[in-house]
Amino acid sequence: PSARWLIPTRYTTESLGEPSLSNISISKAPVSINSVMRLTLEEALQLKEARDKKIREDWIRVMEMRINQEKLAECYRTEGVNSYEQCAHLAQTVISQIPEGRIRGFRLLEERRANQKPSS
Repeated sequence: PSARWLIPTRYTTESLGEPSLSNISISKAPVSINSVMRLTLEEALQLKEARDKKIREDWIRVMEMRINQEKLAECYRTEGVNSYEQCAHLAQTVISQIPEGRIRGFRLLEERRANQKPSS
């Protein structure tokens, strides 16, 4: 009994029965960073740490932005007609945080690491 039934037909070539990526676009192909980089255990653990650190930092920035938005909304409610003068510093803070106030994830970090040439 062959394990050919385990391989989806769109990924196989009829003559060889082997997986083929020629019909799959790169963006839709399931790619593991481990298969691209061939990491050792220590490198994989370091990569996991870097991923976790990046996600943590992204969430911290998002939460800081959310807190500042809540402070700005509270300032607008309490100051009333004077809110433009009294809350300007908070508004500038929120505006400056907008470009960094989202979660980018670790994909870009891994792509940069994969594209780096090994130093000798």
